[in-house]
Amino acid sequence: MSKKYNPSYYQKNKEKMCQKSIDYYAKNKGEISKRRKEKYNVNPEPRKEQRRKWYSENRERALLYYAERKDHYRNNRLKREYGITLEQYKQMIMNQNECCAICKNKRPLRVDHHHSRKNVRGLLCDKCNMALGLLDENMTVAENLLSYLKQNPQII
Repeated sequence: MSKKYNPSYYQKNKEKMCQKSIDYYAKNKGEISKRRKEKYNVNPEPRKEQRRKWYSENRERALLYYAERKDHYRNNRLKREYGITLEQYKQMIMNQNECCAICKNKRPLRVDHHHSRKNVRGLLCDKCNMALGLLDENMTVAENLLSYLKQNPQII
């Protein structure tokens, strides 16, 4: 015989039930996370569709939620992708006088990092970051480019 949900019991013991749930999750967090990922990886489409539907029905609420937590999400992304905190990022901006490390223009700045070593080098504007990427971070190519520009100033 299965147990039936008893609303009055739940109301009387709400704190106890919540604490039990919190304790269970804390104790089994790894296993719960693993099961959720496995379930999602088998068939991610229903969950994606559920998210899309919720977002379309609650767009204003979602935008407000993310706007209120912008710094939290930015901090998490910086930690995950570059191993720095939002405070370290802001300090780098101040150290560079809010300018790109290469062209010294005051444009939105992106984190420049060495792709194989993963260490952060500084903050660059999109143009300089793209230029560095197109050079494949190769010093010889960068020196050849500089030499070319010095040999051919303003020829058009």
